Amino acid sequence: MGALQRRGLLERAFFAGEHLSHLPAWQKGAGLSARRVVNNIHS
Repeated sequence: MGALQRRGLLERAFFAGEHLSHLPAWQKGAGLSARRVVNNIHS
């Protein structure tokens, strides 16, 4: 059993991208959104 499976993360969907940030249409917004999702997965 993998770490993601043990933590119950395989049943959840995570979305990231500039369209979900407060900086739409900017690469920085995409990076911030991705970082938020990664932090949510690892917390």
